[in-house]
Amino acid sequence: MAEEYVEVLYKLFEGSWEEGAIVRDREKRVFTNPDKVHEIGHKGKYFEVPGYHLYEPSPQRTLLLYQAGASGPGKIVCRQACGVRLRFAAPTKEVLRSYVAECVARPRSRAATRASSNL
Repeated sequence: MAEEYVEVLYKLFEGSWEEGAIVRDREKRVFTNPDKVHEIGHKGKYFEVPGYHLYEPSPQRTLLLYQAGASGPGKIVCRQACGVRLRFAAPTKEVLRSYVAECVARPRSRAATRASSNL
């Protein structure tokens, strides 16, 4: 479920509003070019999101995602999508080292590896 949730987030952040969708023309009283705002049309196992992202994109476009937890699915979501991983506890330093090495060694998505200058 978490993987699909993150997929929906990225569709909303990256796919709903095109560059140049924000017009902000006070004279013509136009805020948005509707031709550049799209429904995401997501239909998945857990979520159905037919519509648009309700807000204009932030300057960095995609928000920084945090994920906490040590479950197998949580680690997968972290590696695929999250920019920051929080780990609150480990029974030993060795377990923590192993865990960190596992998360760092796996390939990550474009959004998770973006340059810090884009944050």
